[in-house]
Amino acid sequence: HRKLLRRTNQEHQTGQGRQVRLEQPRFVARPCDAQRVCVVDDVMTTGATLRAAALALVNRGAREVHCVSLTYVK
Repeated sequence: HRKLLRRTNQEHQTGQGRQVRLEQPRFVARPCDAQRVCVVDDVMTTGATLRAAALALVNRGAREVHCVSLTYVK
């Protein structure tokens, strides 16, 4: 476990419309040259957060980025 991402905006996506959620998440990644990275998010609606995170990591040299969202239904 390593913290490779920092979110650059702090606006919450909860209650926002689809277009805002698609545009909103922005991240800066630490250098991660040739690493395989797994990003875990608690909720996936549009996929915008995972997409933005993956792009930031690839732009900083990640070789592979796998995104996972887990949900527990009782």
